[in-house]
Amino acid sequence: FGTINGAMMFNPSKDQINKIPPTIQLTDIKLFFKTVNWRDEKYSKYLSGVNPWFPLPQNLKLTHDMNHLSFNFEALSYKAPEKVKYQWKLEDLDQDWSPISSKNEAVYSRIPPGDYTLKVKASNSDGVWTPKAYEYKFSISPPWWNTWWARSIGLLLIGLSIYLIVRIRIQNIQQKKKN
Repeated sequence: FGTINGAMMFNPSKDQINKIPPTIQLTDIKLFFKTVNWRDEKYSKYLSGVNPWFPLPQNLKLTHDMNHLSFNFEALSYKAPEKVKYQWKLEDLDQDWSPISSKNEAVYSRIPPGDYTLKVKASNSDGVWTPKAYEYKFSISPPWWNTWWARSIGLLLIGLSIYLIVRIRIQNIQQKKKN
C-alpha cells in the first residue's frame, strides 16, 4: 500500500485476533441521574459498606421511592478500547439482554420492589465476549403498606370489624325480642 509516509506492507495472516475478553467493572451508581457519595452518613442505612476501589455500595437495599438508578460500567480491553461493546440485563425485570451497544450506562426508572441482579457482559474489538457476565445485586423494599405484616394487620382488622358488627347486630336483635 502506498501512504504519505511511504510504502506499507500488510500480511493478513500475521494479524492476530485478540482472544482475551475484556474485564468488566461497575464504576458508578447514580440515583435519579445524580452522582451519590455512598460514603455519606445519610446513605449508611441503605448499605452494609462501600467498596474501597470504586466507591460503590455493598448490599444495597433502597426504599420504594428510591427506584431510579443509572449504572455506569467499564470494560478494559487494551488493543482497541474504543471498540468495546456491551450488553446488560436487569434480572427479574428484563426478559432479554439489551441490544449490543457501545454505550456504557444502563438506566432503569420506576423499578418495582424486589431483589435484582444487574448483569453486564462485554466484547473486545475482535468480538470476543466475556464468558461470565459481571453481576451486581441490590434490592428495593416495598412500601410499608405493601408488606406482609401490614396486609396481615389489615386482614385482622377487617375480620375483627366484621365480627364486631355481627356481634352488635345480634345483640340488637336479641334486645328487640326481649321488648
